[in-house]
Amino acid sequence: MSTPQSQPAARQESREASTEEGDQRRSRATSIRLASSLSSKRRSDSPEKDHIPPPPPKDLGARFWKFLGRHKSLITVAVLGNITTVLISLSAPLITKLIIDEAIPGHNGSLLVGLAIAFLALQATRFVIGYGHDFLVTYIGQRTVFDIRRALFHHLQLLHLSFYEKERTASLVNRVIYDAATIQQFVNTSFATLANSSVSFCVGLLIMFLLNAKLTFFCLCILPLYFLIIHTFRKRLRSTDHEIKERQSQLAGSLGETFAGIRVVKSFAQEDHERRRFVLRIRENFLREFELPLLGSRMRISLNVLSVITVATVWVWAGLAVFNGNMTIGGFVAYVSYLSTLFAPIDSLSSLLLTWTNARTGFERILTLIDIKPKVQEQEDAIVLDEIEGAVTFRDVTFSYDGKKAINGFNLDVKPGEVIALVGHSGCGKSTLMSLLTRFYDVESGSISIDGVDLRDLKYDLYRQQLGI
Repeated sequence: MSTPQSQPAARQESREASTEEGDQRRSRATSIRLASSLSSKRRSDSPEKDHIPPPPPKDLGARFWKFLGRHKSLITVAVLGNITTVLISLSAPLITKLIIDEAIPGHNGSLLVGLAIAFLALQATRFVIGYGHDFLVTYIGQRTVFDIRRALFHHLQLLHLSFYEKERTASLVNRVIYDAATIQQFVNTSFATLANSSVSFCVGLLIMFLLNAKLTFFCLCILPLYFLIIHTFRKRLRSTDHEIKERQSQLAGSLGETFAGIRVVKSFAQEDHERRRFVLRIRENFLREFELPLLGSRMRISLNVLSVITVATVWVWAGLAVFNGNMTIGGFVAYVSYLSTLFAPIDSLSSLLLTWTNARTGFERILTLIDIKPKVQEQEDAIVLDEIEGAVTFRDVTFSYDGKKAINGFNLDVKPGEVIALVGHSGCGKSTLMSLLTRFYDVESGSISIDGVDLRDLKYDLYRQQLGI
């Protein structure tokens, strides 16, 4: 049986226990809501399993040339230099043929030494020209990416606030930095690969026809199979690469949000949840990023198998020609050497396809941002107010956020020098009115006038310079 003194103490302890249990329940409920919110965000942010890349922007090549074509003179010099180095490289099998067929059988030491000196001189010239080519190509790639980043950043500054409210900052940074870098990588490798491949293919094919026309016709019949293999893998490479870039962009955005809200994460002990969420996302990315190089490897293996079969056939055919006296040993060695100039360029182009796919996806993602038209645009004949007196008039102003009315038929007259206080509950439109007055957004209907001039008719940057926020 409790005493009168013990009853108030018991009731006090009961109330404290109830309060503590209530706090714990509210804390658990808050944590559950936070975890549920983070989980739902993760589900909504996850890319679809069957990712279909959007259609490429129109005139992709022409728009890329808009940036690259500013350096036409340097590109011409770089291409000519590269063609020169390729021609010098192609002289080596002919020198080898002369040594085997002429210098060695005839015991002609002067010819042998002369050919060796000519070979050294040609190679020294090739090294010097090659360095100049590499210098120009590196400059062109760096400058092209510089121009793309500058144009993209300038355009992003013109976009409306609602764009930034929907887009993740880290995702935008990813496009400006990393997507542009893929273009630089393509430019640095494309000039050498394209020039080497085209010149090597054409000159090597011509010399092969001169050495043995029938055997060369057989090699040409194999080429359509090469292009068929490349075409088969091309679409899959583009689709996979586009999905990888989207996943990387979403991962960057997710990390940015997590680090920005790290105080909330730690407050509700959600570190393990965020860790599991991050591991799940990078595991999905790992599987897709692992698939892309395997696709490229399967394509190269398919091409190499076809190349090996062709080379083995040529060895037998050309060897029989030597047996029959229709080809010299030096001609055999030269022909087999030039055979690599027929198939090696195709292998190089297949490797370039991976770089091109990566750069194309990055450029498409950049163009999707550049193609967004700013909702707040300046008139061509915008009015310049040298000095604003401060008369502000709102007339039947209406504005919505994603279809939800924020302001409807608002009217207000503010005289110069007059101080107005906007008071109201959260979400009633106070900040929206200020955003409209600073022209972060344009009104849907009605008008806002400054000293009797419609805000949309004013010079945008000069008007902003006379505002105090």
